[in-house]
Amino acid sequence: MTRRLLRVADPGKGATAFPLDDASKAIVEELQQDGRRPYATIGKSVGLSEAAVRQRVQRMIDAGVMQIVAVTDPMQLGFKRQAMIGKYIVDFVCFEKSLVIEVDGGQHADNEKDRLRTRWLEDQGFRVLRFWNNEVLKNTSGVLDVIMTVIEQPRYPSPGTPLRGAPPSPTKGEGKTE
Repeated sequence: MTRRLLRVADPGKGATAFPLDDASKAIVEELQQDGRRPYATIGKSVGLSEAAVRQRVQRMIDAGVMQIVAVTDPMQLGFKRQAMIGKYIVDFVCFEKSLVIEVDGGQHADNEKDRLRTRWLEDQGFRVLRFWNNEVLKNTSGVLDVIMTVIEQPRYPSPGTPLRGAPPSPTKGEGKTE
């Protein structure tokens, strides 16, 4: 399955000035909610034709206001955004894989509260991945590769994995002490 992910440029980070009217803002909001939403559905929601939505999206892409990145998601995982776990709100979580993803700005460098939070989440059975904002914006495919690699790894090694080897077989006389 392929889905579209929307990345909106930060106006303070070199994006060119591009006026967004209410309809364009509504289109951006629709795509941020679900990047897979068809342009015809977005058009009905914002009061425009499918062609008008397609043209506006293309103009915003050409102006550098946003990027739509195709991402293959073979596992079709459902990440929730800004979910509550205990007393913490995490940026993204996949409960099925017990994976939390945090996207941090510079204020999180060497932050003791973040270390305590991560430790608590890990104690609850979650794996926690942290990425800097600029990593996500400038190396999206690398960040996605790391996430997919972690997701594909088994949570806990099972007997017989290369880490531990196969358990001894009593029927073959293995593991006996004489």
